[in-house]
Amino acid sequence: MYQLTFRGRWLSINAAYNKHYQQRNKVKNEYKELFRPLLLQAQIPPLLAFRLHIEYNSRMDCDNLTAGSKVFYDLIREMKIIKEDNKHIYRGITIVPNLLLPHNTYQITILPVEETIS
Repeated sequence: MYQLTFRGRWLSINAAYNKHYQQRNKVKNEYKELFRPLLLQAQIPPLLAFRLHIEYNSRMDCDNLTAGSKVFYDLIREMKIIKEDNKHIYRGITIVPNLLLPHNTYQITILPVEETIS
């Protein structure tokens, strides 16, 4: 299990949808550069499969976090922590509010999964 903490403004689905595709790519790359040091610091070895669990405290509801979680997932692939991005490797995501966290804090847990699915 690898736990990372992001503090700051998360990329919301609303913000992502409201941008022109070229602006979306710029914002996506900006968030990748915010997430990259967290993944480097965690020193995550290559994973066969994993699940993401995100706990957060912000004004957003759970589904609004999906744009940022997608960027985070894409970066995991880009950094070669996983070799492919498909349902056999990325087994799922849970996103739950946690009011005990400081405001605008996101705890991202990467849970390695060993068993295979058919």
